[in-house]
Amino acid sequence: MSEFYRKTLSGLEEAGARPKWRRQVDPPDHWAILSFLLDRAFEEAGTANPPPPGARMPGFVPLLGEQLRELLREETAPGALGLSLGCASCREAGPCPRLSTPEGLLCRLFHAYERYLSDNGLADSAALPTLAREALEDHPEAAKAFLAGKRFVFTGFLSFTHGQAALVLHLDRLGVPVSVLKPSVGLPGFVDAIDQLVLPPDRSGPALELVPSGEEPFPAFELSSGAAQLEPDTVARSLALWRAGEGPLAKFPFPGWDGIAIQSSISEAGRFAAALGRYRIPYRLADGLPVAATAPWAYAVAVLEAAGAGWQPLETAALLADPLAAGDRFPLGEARKTFPQGEAAWRKFLEALPDPAAARAFSRAAAFSRVIEEGGGPATLLESLKQLWEGAELSGLAESDPQLDPFVRQAAEACREVDRKILLEKERVPSIGPARERVLRRGEARAYLSEWAEETSVRPEPPLVNALALFGGPPPVLFSRPCFVLAGATAKAWPGALKESPLLQDSVRMVLNGEGPGGSAGRLPLMADRRLQREALFRRLLAAGEKLAVLSRAEGDEQGRPLERTPFWETAAE
Repeated sequence: MSEFYRKTLSGLEEAGARPKWRRQVDPPDHWAILSFLLDRAFEEAGTANPPPPGARMPGFVPLLGEQLRELLREETAPGALGLSLGCASCREAGPCPRLSTPEGLLCRLFHAYERYLSDNGLADSAALPTLAREALEDHPEAAKAFLAGKRFVFTGFLSFTHGQAALVLHLDRLGVPVSVLKPSVGLPGFVDAIDQLVLPPDRSGPALELVPSGEEPFPAFELSSGAAQLEPDTVARSLALWRAGEGPLAKFPFPGWDGIAIQSSISEAGRFAAALGRYRIPYRLADGLPVAATAPWAYAVAVLEAAGAGWQPLETAALLADPLAAGDRFPLGEARKTFPQGEAAWRKFLEALPDPAAARAFSRAAAFSRVIEEGGGPATLLESLKQLWEGAELSGLAESDPQLDPFVRQAAEACREVDRKILLEKERVPSIGPARERVLRRGEARAYLSEWAEETSVRPEPPLVNALALFGGPPPVLFSRPCFVLAGATAKAWPGALKESPLLQDSVRMVLNGEGPGGSAGRLPLMADRRLQREALFRRLLAAGEKLAVLSRAEGDEQGRPLERTPFWETAAE
């Protein structure tokens, strides 16, 4: 929706209006802002009314961000949340009396987050449909001029958020031709995009075109392996046999390697890539891996772990033998004999070596760990990560060993992404406000960089002719292939462990959904709704196989505990 928002406001400006622009914050900035506001909430609470103990846990800020974004997507007003908790109004000054409860802390931070974004000219991506609609509503004459002669097609939405549905309906009220093309999953009880677009009886203008996809049955096949660590090899071996006209898939026509796609989890994508390579199956990583799944990030994490342990002999030696440090130029055998321990001992050992590569790598690692320990603002942390990576001699690696080409490309792309983020930090106007200057150290510094690494992806590999497509997550909405393999089709992943949100229990959600005082226009999903959403996505992924869907699963995890088949398999087959 970010492109829609930008084009809408640009169109209104060209039509003579002056809409209020807001700059979209990216995930690490979102994390920095929430961490800043949470720190303020702790100060406000003091010792008399402390927030719940879990609010100080490292994973709380991502959990808080996920919940706030859900409230924004469903257009829940902060005042409605407060009213559902029994507060007639929110105190702008003075301590909130409900900070000691999860819902009260969420409510206070929701008010603070919306105010912070507004004061600093910022926008959360979850609110962009709402902001685009409000801009159209605030400038009706310019909106008519901008929208004249345009037609909008919304494609691939299984369902809309309240903000998205309200935007579509507003366009319809303005008389703009709108088409909605959506997958049909045939799931009873699932409220899809068409169900959400309930048109008023007195509407005028052209008919809103709602086009569901077909629901024709197609073959599906289950492929199982004994243990989780064997699943990538089982899939690769079955595909190689299929190419030879043998194996469990032999009864189906082989579509060619470019007619096959595999979806694994991000954490398993590396294993699948290695298995495909072993069986000499041509493949490409079709989506960009998160930086957190790349070798450079693993190296950065290893540096911090080695520093935290006091630069122990074995861990530090393995670190310096990494290709991003000194690689083969580090005398691993000599280090094991000398057994240096601690930063001073390692510096003494490395400075005596004739090749300075290991000493330089250790200096970069120690400098990075020191910045994380002592702390800095987001820009300082990113710069220290850049310096850790940029010292590696990547071009020499590629020349000395062509097999390292994929590794070198991945490392170069990770460096490119951190460079891009640093440049954005310097040039973005407006900045993210006072949260940008807050010093983050130790766990908070690591958490900020982790958020950036998890939410930033390196560029996908360039297309290859006659190559299988490997995804580390769901493919694009319009993606399909003659054969689609969905790996990890167990109950552990589908639906997975569904729990009520610790910050907003279903009882409060029901009030906000209109079943009590403070009810809002949107509908926050309950736990049963989230299960239906997972099942709808599962069916959509199965339908990505035009001629054949293959569900792959392990019968046991890596500790030998049994893994059940996903219950969605039986209901989809009915």
